Amino acid sequence: AETIAKDFAGVQMVATVGTAQVDPGAANIVPGTVNFTLDLRTASDEARDRAVARFEGECTAIAERRGLGIDIQPIHRIATTPCAPAIQEGLASAVAAVGATAWITHARLAPARPGDPGLR
Repeated sequence: AETIAKDFAGVQMVATVGTAQVDPGAANIVPGTVNFTLDLRTASDEARDRAVARFEGECTAIAERRGLGIDIQPIHRIATTPCAPAIQEGLASAVAAVGATAWITHARLAPARPGDPGLR
């Protein structure tokens, strides 16, 4: 999913795994079942929808090649909504007030990414 997100030239997109359940959860056993959630975020519904379709297609192809079952179930989808400019400016002012000016442009324009200072 991360590779797919990076393939969208000119679009900031991030893919993150939220949860993963592996059964059995032993280090030396190939799991029989794996369940996980994936979040693809970007400022473009169209780009996200294309990325999701590509991810689903690639997962299905891998499962077919390996003779595995696969069940993909979308559980959450919300249209992208930009942050209000007044809130962006308030956040930028707060960031500048603590001397982290390198993050001002990022805070205004980019979707949150794992590892961003506000998400640690």
